[in-house]
Amino acid sequence: MAKEQRKENLDAMQSSRSAGNPAARLLEAARDLFYEQGYTGAGINDIIARSNTSKKSFYRYFPTKQKLGEAYLKWQTRDLIRFLDWLESKAKSYDHFCDLWARSMIRISGSADYRGCPFSNAMAQAPDDFQAMVRDVHELTVLRLQEILKVYKPCKDPGDGFRRVAEGMLIQYLGAVHVWKLSGNQDSFKLMGRMMKAIPGTGMG
Repeated sequence: MAKEQRKENLDAMQSSRSAGNPAARLLEAARDLFYEQGYTGAGINDIIARSNTSKKSFYRYFPTKQKLGEAYLKWQTRDLIRFLDWLESKAKSYDHFCDLWARSMIRISGSADYRGCPFSNAMAQAPDDFQAMVRDVHELTVLRLQEILKVYKPCKDPGDGFRRVAEGMLIQYLGAVHVWKLSGNQDSFKLMGRMMKAIPGTGMG
């Protein structure tokens, strides 16, 4: 996907977000409550109360809770792609990119606000509501990683445009997050970085 098209898509995903916007406050509240109580446990009334908005405002912006969940995941998608953009802007090589990702995850997972991958959480809690959307996010992320891999060229024969390397990186990331959630041990992210660096030499690319 061209960078211009990706930017346009991401801007459209979150065009209404601003500090004074009731929709933005509802999204902030939803983020916190989805993390604290899970998507299925967070009630609409709780979200309204946390956001200091009205029920009228809620239904004006989000006709259903599912629509709020979709808007939240679009927000998270924008942040994910911007995170990958930031890694690319800082990394000097593929190995450096993997190391930066690992170190960033150690820092992020140390925050009390972090509860793991929001897309995995959404699929675990409400697969019927978000399956199609999460698959689209997965594809967008793979495409962005492929763009980054074309810059670093970590293997001589990209074959299918580095797709398998990109998918392997996501497998390592999601696995590390899952192990961290089970154990609380941040060493899973150190291992993630090492295993990502090994992918181009394993035949996956």
